[in-house]
Amino acid sequence: MIKYVIILFISIFSLKCDPNDCEDLLCFTPPNPFQFEILDKNSAENLYVLGELSPNDVKVYESNSGVPREFSFIEENGFNIISIHSIGWETEKVELTLELSKELLFTLYVEAKRTNENCCSFTKYNEITIQPFEYELNKSNDIYQVYIP
Repeated sequence: MIKYVIILFISIFSLKCDPNDCEDLLCFTPPNPFQFEILDKNSAENLYVLGELSPNDVKVYESNSGVPREFSFIEENGFNIISIHSIGWETEKVELTLELSKELLFTLYVEAKRTNENCCSFTKYNEITIQPFEYELNKSNDIYQVYIP
């Protein structure tokens, strides 16, 4: 009799834990924000910390249409970065202009694909370019360091 109870329990449990059933699984990964630290190419010093750029002058907009895009400037304990959270929530190609001052700007191009695998949704970035300046991604904090000559 005990064998039948165990078999019944295992059968019910295996039916309830169907790996194809995503209804009860909470697995959503939001896209990473795009964060930029603006550095002097020669000294690698942050241009906002040096006072050469002002956070009040920063503008972010669609390159083709000029429509403003939401961003935040994080200024805390010598940590001065521009952060954009609106890219990658859907499959899209985005080209933004980041205006740091009236004379100084760069473009960000992103090709994002929103994907769903094993009941989990997440964003894959197929292409990311920043022009015309040199840049690198600091993998320890996911901040793009943009070097201004």
